[in-house]
Amino acid sequence: MKDKWYVLAKIFVFVLMFVLQTALSQPYQNGAARPPVTVKFSKNVELFGLILHIDNGPDLLSNHDSVTIENKRTTWQHWYQLLIMNYKRYRAFSDAPVIKLYRKYSKEGYFNDQFIKFLLQTEEVPFAVIRKDTDSSFIAAFSTRRDYREGERLAKEFLKSFNSFYASVKFEKYLAENKRMYDLSVSDVRKHVSSMGFIDLMETFYQKKFDSYIMVPSVNTLPTQGFGVSHLKLNRAYNVFGPFSFQSYKPDSLVSGFDYPERIDGLSIHEFGHSFVNPLIDLVPQSLIDSTEYLFREIEEVMKRQAYPSWKISLYEHFVRAGEVIIATKMGKDDEASAGLSSNIQKGYKYLPFIVDQLKEYDRMEIQSRSSIQEQIIVIIRRLLSKFPRTS
Repeated sequence: MKDKWYVLAKIFVFVLMFVLQTALSQPYQNGAARPPVTVKFSKNVELFGLILHIDNGPDLLSNHDSVTIENKRTTWQHWYQLLIMNYKRYRAFSDAPVIKLYRKYSKEGYFNDQFIKFLLQTEEVPFAVIRKDTDSSFIAAFSTRRDYREGERLAKEFLKSFNSFYASVKFEKYLAENKRMYDLSVSDVRKHVSSMGFIDLMETFYQKKFDSYIMVPSVNTLPTQGFGVSHLKLNRAYNVFGPFSFQSYKPDSLVSGFDYPERIDGLSIHEFGHSFVNPLIDLVPQSLIDSTEYLFREIEEVMKRQAYPSWKISLYEHFVRAGEVIIATKMGKDDEASAGLSSNIQKGYKYLPFIVDQLKEYDRMEIQSRSSIQEQIIVIIRRLLSKFPRTS
């Protein structure tokens, strides 16, 4: 009798393990995206986009170059048509206090993604204020000395000007006038999020789960730009992104530029990837970042052209793009993985093949014999020292 119960118990355990493994290996079913994927636009991001339009307008107006985009010969002014339209409408506000502050912080090395990270963690205009859950590092970043008290004072000053700018340009009217475009943009993205089965693959690989994933299509963000942002205190991952292609603002034939399911997936893997990867890189000992910084010299010029001005930021990008290759492979998209790797090598990501090979080797290991992904990233960065030794 004991042998019978022992056999039944073994069968039960085997079946249970099979069911669990099958469930974990399958994408989300029945059209449900779990954890929840929310699609919404942000007033703060849109108003910040208008600031960029006003600031960049003069340079774009003087640029009459033509370029080939989507196999179509066009001009930069047509590609960035909304920027031109908004600059012409709001150019009188070129010296608004908030735009002067934006220019000041930009000269001090404060990047656009830092503004967006901060503005997603405040209340929305016209009542934008720091919240209790606003990441303190985003506040301190307003201080060149990274002093929290000074940063808090400066951040509040920025938000006060930001709110005033909202009122001055009558931004509520702008949003109302463009409501159909905003509704269409959100709708075009929302109809594609149910297929995001890659999220569970990313959670398993990066050994991290977010409570929510938030897609923020942004009409005023420049086409093809994207920003991956995480809210660590609320355990949220954001993907803020502009249109993927040409738009049409003609009332009888609106085209949002967001209705591209494959591009939505590709961009989401990249931008959500930053929410997984950046905190892991941030935990790498500074001494290791410093000892490998010589590797940046060989790629510095090409990285800076892509707005990645430091070795640490370059590491973010290398590991995020390596993760894209891993996830594409896990999704059975070997050709896409290979093409992505080749494309990024051409863009100057010299260390990417080595990092991809190291992560693949790690992923092939038995789970019980693996270190954490955090520890493995540190190991890989250390191995860069021997793979690419200092030559001078």
